[in-house]
Amino acid sequence: MAEERGDPPRRSAGLGRSHARVELATVQRRRRQRLRVQRAEADGAAGRGARPWFGFTAVRDLEGLPPEILLVPLVGHTRGHCGVAVQDAGGWLLLAGDAYVFHGEMDPAHPRCPPGVRAYQRMMEVDRTARLANQDRLRGLVRQHAGSVRVVCSHDKLELERCG
Repeated sequence: MAEERGDPPRRSAGLGRSHARVELATVQRRRRQRLRVQRAEADGAAGRGARPWFGFTAVRDLEGLPPEILLVPLVGHTRGHCGVAVQDAGGWLLLAGDAYVFHGEMDPAHPRCPPGVRAYQRMMEVDRTARLANQDRLRGLVRQHAGSVRVVCSHDKLELERCG
C-alpha cells in the first residue's frame, strides 16, 4: 500500500501545492476514508520515534530544533492538541495550550474552575474523557515535579504574568 511505502500524497490534476494541503485536510475530516500520508506522518501518528517525558507518552522531538523543545500530546480539547515543553537552566516550562484555561484547575489538592469557564470548555472539547484525563495528568505533573516543571495554559492572565 502507498501508505506503508511512504509515497507522497497524490494531488488532483490542476491543483497547486497550497490546494493540495487544503484537499488533504478535508479528506482527514471524513470518517472511514483512506488518506495517503508520507512515512514520517504515519510514524508520528503511530507513536514511532516518540519518547516518554515525566510520565507522558508519545512525546516528540521537533525536527530541526534542539532536544530541549518537545511536543507533548494533550488531546481532548481538539484531536491533535499538543503542549510545547521547553527546557532552560531553570528546568522545564510546559505551555499546555488549551488543555485547561484557568489556573485553579491545576491546584493539586483542590482543583476548581468557574462555572462559565467550565461550560465553555465542555462546549469546545472533542473528547471529554481525554481532556479530563490530561488535566489530571497535568495536575500530577505539577504535584510531583513542581521544582523542575512549570505548567501554564494559553488563556490565564495570572499564569502568563508569572512566566514573564
